Amino acid sequence: MFKPDKEDILEIDAGFENLMHIGLVANNIKVGVIGAGKASLIKTKTFLKAGCEVEVLSPRFDKGFRRLRCECLKLKKEKFHKSFLKDKHIVVIGVSNKKLEKRIIWHCKRLNKLYLVCSDYKLGNLRLGAQERTDEFVFSLSIKRGNPKLSKYLTQKTLNFLQSFTIFCNWATNLREKLKHHPQKDQILEFVCSDDFYYFFKKGYANKVIKLFYEDV
Repeated sequence: MFKPDKEDILEIDAGFENLMHIGLVANNIKVGVIGAGKASLIKTKTFLKAGCEVEVLSPRFDKGFRRLRCECLKLKKEKFHKSFLKDKHIVVIGVSNKKLEKRIIWHCKRLNKLYLVCSDYKLGNLRLGAQERTDEFVFSLSIKRGNPKLSKYLTQKTLNFLQSFTIFCNWATNLREKLKHHPQKDQILEFVCSDDFYYFFKKGYANKVIKLFYEDV
């Protein structure tokens, strides 16, 4: 009988706090926001800033929505109807009516939507981490038990650290593109992405060290 190797047996934490961050190609993502209070406004700004297409559905709108100017934003002054969910990849639920909130969650589950509940993050299957981006990096950070202000503070600390690697990141990424069809691509990149090689990079010897080990690069 086949017996799996120990390395193939994964221990899975089934708890909600076992978060997994994914990278969305934002300009291909449609977001539906239901409710137009302050919490929904914050989430709307986050998705718009990333480049998502956002449609907000509500019978009333916080004045902050009226000040938003973005061609990717659509405001629809109506009550909730389940057809609103049809073409949305992600749903933000920001309503104060608990009965309506439960009904929207039920529809989202039935339609296999990714959904975020503003009143209580534990009710949804999606959380937005604090995010930062530069020309070379995009990253997100979340506190497992929930603490947005701390996430934002630590994200800035992380950004300051990562920025010291900006030049190296640009160089290594250009090298990866150059090695696209090289037979030893994976081996070379493994060699480059290490503390030992980064030491020589900072000293200005990156190209010489590469040539020393891989003459045809």
